[in-house]
Amino acid sequence: SGPAAQALPRLRKLVANTPTLTAALDAIEQILAGLREKGLDTPATIDLLEPGGFGYYSGIACSLYLRDPALEIGRGGHYTNKDGEEASGFTFYIDDVLNALGSSDTPERIG
Repeated sequence: SGPAAQALPRLRKLVANTPTLTAALDAIEQILAGLREKGLDTPATIDLLEPGGFGYYSGIACSLYLRDPALEIGRGGHYTNKDGEEASGFTFYIDDVLNALGSSDTPERIG
């Protein structure tokens, strides 16, 4: 859908009469506002057509990318566990983060 600042107003017009989707957009805006309050005013893109790998999640889900190089370095979101308990989680792909940072140290493996 594009950069959040442009996509959210367009999406709001499309879903104006759909309370569930309006609530989802409200949640996205609250997350972005919370990040800004913490000094993390980074570019955010909304992609409603990217369901790949998000089937596990039962609510808002997200991926985190480095801009240069363009690389997915984490994924997370809201989910419901097998006992019906709601939770949120996020996984960093630490090997990709270290490679992107140019780390020359070989990570210690615990086996």
